[in-house]
Amino acid sequence: MTITVAEPEILAEDATPVETATAAVLTREGAEQGVVETPQPQEAVMIPLAALIAHPGNVRKDLDLNAAFVASIKAEGIIDPLKITASATPGVYRVLEGHRRMGGAIKADLAAVPCFFSGDRAQDEAGQYLDQLMTSRHKKLLTPQEEANALFAAHEAGATKTRLAGAYGGKAKEVNQALRAATLSAETQEAAAKAAAVIEFQWSVPELAALAEFSDDAEATARLIEAFSDDQFDWQMERERQDRAEKAAREEIREQHKTAGVALYEFDDAPAGLVRLATMPTTAGRGIEPEVHAECPGHLAVFERSGAPRVFYACRDSKICKHIDRETFTPPAVAPPLGSAEQIAEAARKKAEERAQRKRVIEGNKDWRAARTVRTKWLASLMARTSLSPEHTAAITRFTAFNLLRGWSAAQDGVLSGHGELVAELLGQPKAPSDWAKLTAKASAKRLVLLTFLPLVAGFEKNMSDGLWRTDRSQGYRHERKQAAEWLKLLVALGYKPSPIEQAVMEDRPYDPAASAPVMADTLNEDDGEDRAEDEPEDDAEAQDDPETGQSESQDEPGSDEDDPDPDCEDADEI
Repeated sequence: MTITVAEPEILAEDATPVETATAAVLTREGAEQGVVETPQPQEAVMIPLAALIAHPGNVRKDLDLNAAFVASIKAEGIIDPLKITASATPGVYRVLEGHRRMGGAIKADLAAVPCFFSGDRAQDEAGQYLDQLMTSRHKKLLTPQEEANALFAAHEAGATKTRLAGAYGGKAKEVNQALRAATLSAETQEAAAKAAAVIEFQWSVPELAALAEFSDDAEATARLIEAFSDDQFDWQMERERQDRAEKAAREEIREQHKTAGVALYEFDDAPAGLVRLATMPTTAGRGIEPEVHAECPGHLAVFERSGAPRVFYACRDSKICKHIDRETFTPPAVAPPLGSAEQIAEAARKKAEERAQRKRVIEGNKDWRAARTVRTKWLASLMARTSLSPEHTAAITRFTAFNLLRGWSAAQDGVLSGHGELVAELLGQPKAPSDWAKLTAKASAKRLVLLTFLPLVAGFEKNMSDGLWRTDRSQGYRHERKQAAEWLKLLVALGYKPSPIEQAVMEDRPYDPAASAPVMADTLNEDDGEDRAEDEPEDDAEAQDDPETGQSESQDEPGSDEDDPDPDCEDADEI
């Protein structure tokens, strides 16, 4: 394309304008021989912006002159010339196509822009409107994936990231996300595009970049694409990241113990009758360090049943362990051998059921934690808003007033009692503010609505404990579940998209991580147990003998029951 710099009078209404040239032309003779004539370059002229006027009947009302668009024009200029024609004023031209580009050029402080002159449209008023229509209908914007691929190709061709950021109108982080998104395989790009077509909603570049994190995991990629179709991408992504981090941590622990020559077991596969080193009775007192016990033939490690990947150390052969104080040691109770085939089968069935239930709770807790992470990020974005709609302002103000007037103490506790990290994260600051008077004094009236809401945010989130989603616990949890449901319903009204596990809490129904459809409410929560809730204990951890190892409550070792479907007290001398 050839660009000629022209003064306004050169293209006066009575002058011979430069018409828009055609592209490559295939002649009849050339078509028969497969030869294309050499195209003539199109000529565009640089017209000062002061000589251009918008079409008085421009149908596009929103030019969307966003910062990224203007930055792109400032960096690379106008690459697609405007289409203009003569106006009633000599030396001034009416814009037919390119009003958004002209507006962006003005904001980018350009002096002139390239234009094609269309003389035949000067007297064709109807044609001028049809030009606006056809220009829009004939253009199809690149998808975010195609934009990412274009940036990647430009980078491969030698464009620096600085130039890419200018052309893209984005920051370095956004360019890096686009370059990462372009690394998705053709197969994954195709699958993602099909999912977007089905729901008629495009992926964002950050979502595509996140999807690229799992390019080496076909199953995770499939789950993420399915989650995008269900509008649950952020939640599923958090689950995948947490699972990958946990897997990496477990692998690191395995490698460490393999190198050290220490046998390592999963909790459910550990030998029966183990004696934990942490509570092993010795002549020096209770407990022994793993390094001291390492030479014992029975020395081993076992992954804890719940929580973050970690291990405890134990002895598998208490009969020969020289570290045990025999005077204070109570040998582990061993369950008698099962006799008939029916007894063996029944014991195996019960054990399988217990494992399945434990897995359901562990997976449910992981789902709940992933939802909490996504929800906290969303709440931080809410607290960062500079304005709220009248509907959202009314909803927040009403909810805040109700809870403060009813004297719910968690509102204060959320900010003042050990939740500084959460408050800091919600406010997007490195640490929680220490001078609330200074913060509120500078805040606008709209900002004060959110700052007044902050104690409620921290307070309600404080009470969203891991076990809250479960309906198989005592009725003591019903009140907390109702409060959680109220809280989540408010967030949904403010635009939050709940995860499946949060949806189950809102609807007061059981949640099964493996279920593809909601399950029916269980009888426990169908009971009229509101009055019973105050009388029953809040924890269903009952002291009972372990059928596998004969554990009793007399020598219980404190531990977490966060992932335990029916937490039992554990003997101090054995697991």
